[in-house]
Amino acid sequence: MGEFSDVRRNRREIVAWVGSNIVPHEGALRARLRHMAVPEEEIGDIVQDAYVKIARLSDVEHIRNGRAYFFATARSVLLDRIRRERIVRIDSLTEADALALADDDPGPERKVSARQELE
Repeated sequence: MGEFSDVRRNRREIVAWVGSNIVPHEGALRARLRHMAVPEEEIGDIVQDAYVKIARLSDVEHIRNGRAYFFATARSVLLDRIRRERIVRIDSLTEADALALADDDPGPERKVSARQELE
C-alpha cells in the first residue's frame, strides 16, 4: 500500500504544479496559435493534447520553466499533427510555421545577460 500511496501523492503534486506553472500560460499559448492562423477548432485539441502529454509525466522536477515547457510541448503536438496530415491544404501550416511557436520570452538567463551588457 505504501507504493500506491506514493504514486497518488506524486500525482497530486504534479496536478498542483500544472495548476500553478502551466495553466496560467494557456491564454498566451492560445493567442500564439491564433496568431499562427491555426483554426480555432484545432487550437483546443492542441492545447488538450499538450496537457495530456504533461499529465503523463512521472515527475516535473526536471522542468525549470513551465511556460517554455508548455509551449514546447504544444509545438511538438502541432508538428506531430502536421506530419500525420500527408494531404497539405492551402491554408495549412508548414513545419517552419510550427517552429515559430517557440516562446518569445527570453528567459531569466538571457535577461540577466542583457542587463549586464547594458551596465
